[in-house]
Amino acid sequence: MSAQDILIAHGEKALVLVVTATCGYFLYGAFTNPEIRPTDISMERINEMVGKVEKERGNQAPPVMKAPSNYLDDMTARLGVQLPSSKYYAWMSAVTDVGPLDQRNSQYYIYELHAPTVKVTDTIGNLEVTVDLPTAQRSNEVRVSDASSKTWSLEGRAENKAQWLGVQIEFQVGAGEWQPVNSKEVKNGLLLIKEGTSTFTFTVPTVEPWQRHNFHARLIGKATGLPLDQEKGKDQQQTTLVVQGTYPDEMIDWAKLTKDIGDVTGPEANKATIERFQKGNQRGAFC
Repeated sequence: MSAQDILIAHGEKALVLVVTATCGYFLYGAFTNPEIRPTDISMERINEMVGKVEKERGNQAPPVMKAPSNYLDDMTARLGVQLPSSKYYAWMSAVTDVGPLDQRNSQYYIYELHAPTVKVTDTIGNLEVTVDLPTAQRSNEVRVSDASSKTWSLEGRAENKAQWLGVQIEFQVGAGEWQPVNSKEVKNGLLLIKEGTSTFTFTVPTVEPWQRHNFHARLIGKATGLPLDQEKGKDQQQTTLVVQGTYPDEMIDWAKLTKDIGDVTGPEANKATIERFQKGNQRGAFC
């Protein structure tokens, strides 16, 4: 029998015997070689370390977990807020002087104040707020205007003027109180309107992370008119009436409006008509 025949017939068995012998050698060394065993360990030392671990674990104070946010109450408070029935806020500025009528003919003008549009973008740590001023829709009306600035003149005797002065902006965090916005451009909630500018953008820091931040804005304006409590002059009475949003009557009956307003302090005044307009004062737009 040749060497090749012997290798074919018994080579696999020989290889298995070599591998088995090698494994046995290393296994025997693992049991008998003293160099692979720790020299500074004993059962007493093991018990000592176990006791130290148990002692340290027993002295640890119980963990103090952070209280979770009261999301349920916050959501309940939000759902409990009654939404306004009108798309305009009821707290529009009261800056116009509305005067009582005397026996002479009167000339009224209506100035509409629409609410600005507020857009907010979260930029992680800051809120980018964009305020868009409303656009004029009453370009063809003679005695009704919603422009940023309007001047009426009657027979060259006197001029009545109405205009925007600024925007008051407030914000609310969660269900908290409304607060004035403060930033580089907005001081104590007041953003002054620059002529020719219709969009304003400013940045405010996020007050509380993971809380809803609400914003709303209103226009602040001024309008001229005869005061209610002073003696009337000889000129025809002219008064600018400021209304929140769009005046509800599509076709205005000026004669009926004059009669309904009458003397606002007298018994003949139509209160429903008067309440359509904003009450003004003589001390200025920001009083």
